[in-house]
Amino acid sequence: MKKFFLFLLGFVVLLLLALGVLWMNLDWLLNESNLRKVVQKTQIELGWQNLDLKITNDGFTAKYLKLNTGNLCFKYANPSIDICAKKIHLDTSIGFMTKMPFVQIKNLKMDIISDHILVTVPESTEPKPAEAFQWPAFEFGPLDSFLSRYLALLPKDAIESIHIDIQGAKIFLMPDTEMEASTKVRSEGKDVRLNTDFEMKMKKESFVKAQMNASMTLISPAELQAQGVIELPSFGVKTNLKAQWLEKLQVELDGLMKYQKMQLQSGLKAELQKDLWKLSLLADLKDSRLPFQRLSIQDCDISITVKKGLPGQLTWPCAIEAHKIRKVPLKGLPDSLVLNSLVQSPIDIKKDTLQLQPKAELRMQEPALVELSVDAAAKTTLNLTEKKLKQLEVDQLQALLKIPALENWQSLLVKSAYSLPAPLHVLKGSLELRAEGPPTDLLTKIFNVKASLKTDLTSPRQALKTLSNVELNADIQKTIFTLQGDIGLTEVTLELPYLGFEAPPQFKPDSRFVKKTEQAPPAPKGPSTFIIKELAIHTDATPLRLKTRLLDEAIPIHIKYKLKDTKSLSGTVSIGKMNVEVFKKKAAVERFILKKYPDSTVQDLDGLLIHRTSEVKIEILIVGTTEKPRIELLSDPPLSRQQIISILLFNKSLQQLADEDKNTAGQLDQALLSEAFGLASLFLLSSTPIESVYFDPRTQSYTARVRLDDQTSVSLGSNFETSQQFTVRRRLGGPWSVSTELKQSDNAEDVITTLIEWFKRF
Repeated sequence: MKKFFLFLLGFVVLLLLALGVLWMNLDWLLNESNLRKVVQKTQIELGWQNLDLKITNDGFTAKYLKLNTGNLCFKYANPSIDICAKKIHLDTSIGFMTKMPFVQIKNLKMDIISDHILVTVPESTEPKPAEAFQWPAFEFGPLDSFLSRYLALLPKDAIESIHIDIQGAKIFLMPDTEMEASTKVRSEGKDVRLNTDFEMKMKKESFVKAQMNASMTLISPAELQAQGVIELPSFGVKTNLKAQWLEKLQVELDGLMKYQKMQLQSGLKAELQKDLWKLSLLADLKDSRLPFQRLSIQDCDISITVKKGLPGQLTWPCAIEAHKIRKVPLKGLPDSLVLNSLVQSPIDIKKDTLQLQPKAELRMQEPALVELSVDAAAKTTLNLTEKKLKQLEVDQLQALLKIPALENWQSLLVKSAYSLPAPLHVLKGSLELRAEGPPTDLLTKIFNVKASLKTDLTSPRQALKTLSNVELNADIQKTIFTLQGDIGLTEVTLELPYLGFEAPPQFKPDSRFVKKTEQAPPAPKGPSTFIIKELAIHTDATPLRLKTRLLDEAIPIHIKYKLKDTKSLSGTVSIGKMNVEVFKKKAAVERFILKKYPDSTVQDLDGLLIHRTSEVKIEILIVGTTEKPRIELLSDPPLSRQQIISILLFNKSLQQLADEDKNTAGQLDQALLSEAFGLASLFLLSSTPIESVYFDPRTQSYTARVRLDDQTSVSLGSNFETSQQFTVRRRLGGPWSVSTELKQSDNAEDVITTLIEWFKRF
């Protein structure tokens, strides 16, 4: 037994002696030749042009290492990694200690000039099981406590000094993307300084540029200070960053973005302590195209209470202000608009589950131009492991948008891109929109919103008073929106745009009155995501009134329409009793009704106009459909159609007409029977005395001659499809006259002819 112990002791001594000899001659083991042999037996491709490794003794317990290599390249198959460095220089001293951490690194100096770093991570086709999410608990107290908690494995005395210099490291992670970084690290005593330059290029154009300088004091009290600049040249963005961490972490971001005429200045201040996180947001937008000088976001002081490193309560007030509206200040109105918001929510974190119960309020500070208020409350639960919403409920939704005086907005927006269209630009009064949503589970049910819109707008000659109630159902999962409701036209009086016949209209026939041509069937459409289930549009006791300079009184219109399933439209539009002029003759509209059936593409016509003289009562009936209308002429006592037309055109009976007038009456009768002229033609031709009408049933072409004054007449002719002509004739005196004729055809260029005529009647 004694011999065994002596042998064991001798073996240990020899082993220690061998280790000591190996330690004193470490270059026997760590050299270029042995390193190549090790690399050849692995899957790693490691190559270099030259490698100079020198190991010298720095006392018995320390070694001094000096490494110089050129064109060192490292490659690995999966994931694909390709790293090459033009030059690497390492200079450091490594020694052993008798206390933790037992290893000490002194005077670490490293210089790296990189060539490229290329990493390609293949996309995995196999589904990966969801890893349990663990919410990180951060307690931003003093930096000392943070380092002791999260950097406990890094001993304070392990590294005495650091000198690292990495130049021009080129990193390729995505196609057409190149990142270049340079880093310098210095440590002096217990202070560590870091300088970094970073630039990312996309297709050879600079996308992100950053420069950062940081310093950290490792001795107590530990402190971190950092500042830098981040730029996005393509978007004109430049952001300054400042950070300090001593007793608490403080971060400041100050950004500026310039794009065309827009300038956006933004800022973020964060103060993170152990029990409370505070963030302050600022933004200021300037754009000469906006109707105000500036749009700012201010007083956005977000606070989050923290318990045991986890957030507990969120409070987020904010104010959005439009400064100095670009108009002459109006009496009683503010020159700025301010919208205040407040969001509050408890934050409940349990393992991998995040629960929020936010409540939001929006209020307009001065409701002189617009009154806005929104109250909403919701519940949401998010599973962070599965990355899925488990709960999304709306408990409350109430909103009000009211414009108390629309005329103020017209004064502010006139002569701008946002000016109000006609007839709103002359109306005065209020608009009010209300919306309300019942408690709804958005994950399992249809989201329902009930809204009402009330308009009370008037002017000396017009009015727009309506009351609409609608209900919108939204199926979030199927992305289908369904609308139903009622649009009531309480009192509507509108002036139609100016219409006149002093200047000749477009010479081609109005497409609204031309016979319908055959059209190719429309291409089938996909399923609609917006469906009108049932929408009623109607007038009440007061009809809709349309005013036009062509009539002495407004047109009273009664509307009763119903739209179902987006396509099925049915109902009636009728004109109440009123007086009109037909061929300069007074007539009364007894009825005019357009009726639409659900399965029909046209509307039925039922109209009756009555003209009375001391001798005869003439009835003009408009029947048929909007696609194929017919005009019937009846009288009491009974007269022929040509006699009725002669009374309407010339206020004479057929026996009193000259041959030319009889021919005109007969031609107009044929035109009416052939549907060349419709109801609109009666009003059009009645504006000017008619001299003659010629209609050719074979070619379906017509020529109408009307008198402008005693010396001037105009002739209009067309076949309603491919050609038309316009002639102006002016008598010069005696037998002389001058005429100018314009002929237009789809198959030829326009032709203008001017003639001086000599005419003598014998």
